[in-house]
Formats: sequence, C-alpha cells, structure tokens
Amino acid sequence: MKKSTLVLMLLMLLLVSASCRSYDQENASLQALLPDREGYRWVYWGFAEYGHSMTLTKAPIEEKGRTVYEITGMVDDPSGGEAPGPLDFSLVYAIEKGKLVRTLSAGSKVLDNRYPSLELLRAPLEQGATWKQAVTDRDGKQSNLTTTIVEIAEEDSAILYRVRYVDDANNYWEERVIKSGVGVISVELPYDDATIGYQLYDDASGYPNQLNLNAFLPPMGEEVRYYGLAEYAHRGQAQWVNRDDRSAIVEFTGEFEDGSGIPGTFKVQYLLNYEAGTVTEKVISNSRSGKPEVNSLIHDPIVLQLPLQAGTEWTQTVTVEGSLQTMHARIIQTTLSHGRPAVTVRYEVPGVAGYFRDTYLEERTFLAGTGMTGFSSLLPGDIGLSGKELDDDQLVEQALQQHMFGYVLYLPTP
Repeated sequence: MKKSTLVLMLLMLLLVSASCRSYDQENASLQALLPDREGYRWVYWGFAEYGHSMTLTKAPIEEKGRTVYEITGMVDDPSGGEAPGPLDFSLVYAIEKGKLVRTLSAGSKVLDNRYPSLELLRAPLEQGATWKQAVTDRDGKQSNLTTTIVEIAEEDSAILYRVRYVDDANNYWEERVIKSGVGVISVELPYDDATIGYQLYDDASGYPNQLNLNAFLPPMGEEVRYYGLAEYAHRGQAQWVNRDDRSAIVEFTGEFEDGSGIPGTFKVQYLLNYEAGTVTEKVISNSRSGKPEVNSLIHDPIVLQLPLQAGTEWTQTVTVEGSLQTMHARIIQTTLSHGRPAVTVRYEVPGVAGYFRDTYLEERTFLAGTGMTGFSSLLPGDIGLSGKELDDDQLVEQALQQHMFGYVLYLPTP
C-alpha cells in the first residue's frame, strides 16, 4: 500500500471519528442552565420602562443529539398602545454539539436584538474560556465575536455565568449573566457613553405553581410581629434555606414576647413542593416546651394546597397529641384585604378527646405578599351550648369562634 493512500485512510478515519463524537456530557451541562418543563415564565424589566415576558410553551424537544426550547414572548408597551408593533415574538434556544444558541424571530423588538442568532455559551463551562463565533446582525452585516466566560459565581445553590461578547471589528460588546435552571437573568449593552439593559424580575418568574405559592410567603429578612389573646405576642423573620423550580424551604426564626415573662425562641420551616402544589409546616424547635409545636397541636400539616380558591379540600394523616389522626382541610374563604388576595383555611382533626365533639379545630389566614396574618385554634372544653342550641349550625359556629385562642399579624396603617 502506498504511503499516500495510508495517510488518506488515516485522515478519513479521523474525520469519521470526529463526526461521531458524543457531546452528551457537554450538552447536559448546558441543559442544566434552562428550565426543563413547559410553562416556565420569565419576566424582565429594565432601562427606560423597558420590559418583556416569555413563556416556555412546550417541554424541551430532544432529537438526534439536539435539544430545542420553543418560547413565545411579548415586549411591554408603556405607551398605552401607541408603540409600533408587532410586539409579540418567538425565541428558540437550541443545544447541540456543546453549544447553546439563541434565535429570535424576524423583527423582534427585544432590547438585545442586534444579533438574531447568537451562541450564548459553549462547553466546557470554565472561567476564562474563550472562543470565536461568526454572526450576522439584524441588518445583514457579518462580523466575528470573541466570546469569553469572564466570571463564574454561586448564588442560592445556583451557578451564575457572566459572559461577554465583543465584536472584533469595532469593539461593540454585550454582556449577559446566565443562571443555572433559569437561563438569562441580565443583559447589558453600550449606549452612547453609558450602558442600558434589563434583568429578570425574580418574584414574577417561574412555574405557575411556584409563583402562586411564593406569592403567599412573608417578605424575606423583614421582622414581623404577631399579637393576640392573653397578652400573647411573638416576633421573627423568614429566610430562604434553599430553593429551585421544584421545591423550596423557608425558615421562620421567632422569639416569644408575651406577658408571661418567660423567654423562649422557636424555629419553623415551610416546605414548598411546587410540583404537588403544597406548603407543609414543620416545627424544628421550641425552647419553651421542647416539643415540635408552636401554638398548633398538628404536627407537619399541609397548610396550603393549590388551587388557592374557596372549596379546595385535602386530607392528610397527621400526629396530634401523640396519635395518628386524619386532618381534613378546606379553603373556606378567598377575599381581598389591603388590595391583595387573602385565603382562609380551616383544619379539622376528628378523634381528639377533650374538644367539642372530639374534634380539634384551627383556622389560618394568608395574605399575598405578607404570609400568615391570622391564626386561631379551638380551646379544650365545652363551648357553652346545650340542647336544641347544638342543632343550630350558625349558633355553634359563633360559639366556636368565641372559644378559640388566636393572634394576628401587626400590619401598620399605610
């Protein structure tokens, strides 16, 4: 065999080997940067009242080593209808051969539309990694960009990648921050002698269940105070422990301030299961009693369940006074309070001796943007009715309300 023929065969083998290379690991690292289920919503706001929103319309489609994310969006119109349209757009994220590419629909009016098709990231995802990409701008002009992962950081158990894109010909640049599990969270562009851009509005972004449950959490890091019967009072604040698009944990650390003069602290966690649409309360500690209880006798109850509308019901096996019982919960009222949605839930646990009709009872009210604003629990003993009075449901309900311990959140007058 001639030497030239051998060399040619070796080159062909190398080319075939390169074309058959698996990018599974690189593609997986890029897929981890984006939501993986349909319905995810991004809301962005920024320079000069700019804003746009996007929704992942279907689950990512994987075929022959390529993963496609189909997204629809709408640019905000602060002019009240006078802005030239169309303001709707579509966007596709595609992951293939270790590259994440964003493609905008023609005529899209998103702020960073200079390059309708742009390679956002390339694996391996390492700080300092640099590569070249050829791009065509919205006017059809071709140029080359030098793209660099300039920084990698960690925030709330997520990884942030800050990426800079520089036009080799004129030094025009763009910069994006991409967050694992979310995607792009900020964009910055040059504008005259300044910069413009937009960023993700985190509280309004996510899956529907995530947004609906998070809306009824207390403001993180802000001290709140509750006061109630018999000079009862406590104060505390909530903090995220961890969170992603499937679940989260919020921890409330509190301190008793009631008239007993007995000091005490407690810690309660709220376990949010976004896929199931539930919030479960779990008492971690109570220095006063040493029991995993804070005013409620019910251990680890589901305190909220979607949909948050009157009539929603759920049952759960819980522990009350050391025994397993079945809790029946029901959203008994939804209304507006302080201009925001409020939800009231009743929890009943039959089979608890010492309470009216052997049924332990609690009620809680939750306010959007505020968290729990009211708590009440039935006191043991008789409620003061007898005979035919017990057949009058309205009279029984009034007596129950008058025989409950409770407290409310202090809401300062605006």
